[in-house]
Amino acid sequence: MKDYLKYWRVVRYWAKVKWNIQEQDLDILLLIYSEKYFSREMFDGIESCVKWDRNRMERLIQNGFIGVVQEKPKKLFAITPSAKAMVTLIYKKLEGEEISENPDSNEIFARKVPYSHKVYRRMIENMNVRVRQRHLSRRSLGTEDPES
Repeated sequence: MKDYLKYWRVVRYWAKVKWNIQEQDLDILLLIYSEKYFSREMFDGIESCVKWDRNRMERLIQNGFIGVVQEKPKKLFAITPSAKAMVTLIYKKLEGEEISENPDSNEIFARKVPYSHKVYRRMIENMNVRVRQRHLSRRSLGTEDPES
């Protein structure tokens, strides 16, 4: 059974910390991820499903998540390669790839962190244990390629 969203809250929290991105901004990027190009009107339509923020488009451009690909005759935008890589990595985590517990690559595991990081740290550790168990059981049943 595919249970992609079981750890969505954990993966979302990790992504927000890793890329210093607001939850609604991440939601927007997930919604436009598959669009090759989009207009401001399309962005505004998608944005209507999250909390309104007058500066969202400019912030996403400034932070390197969205880029302008055409100025005239009509301005077109696209998500940047780094934003595509971010969303792809989020999908990989949801599909069962472990989240690093190394404090050098995951701020949540650093020493002096807010309490919420500590709570999610435990959740990530539990998620990783279950991911490892699932991979081991699939290998023992012969349903998964040992190289993957």
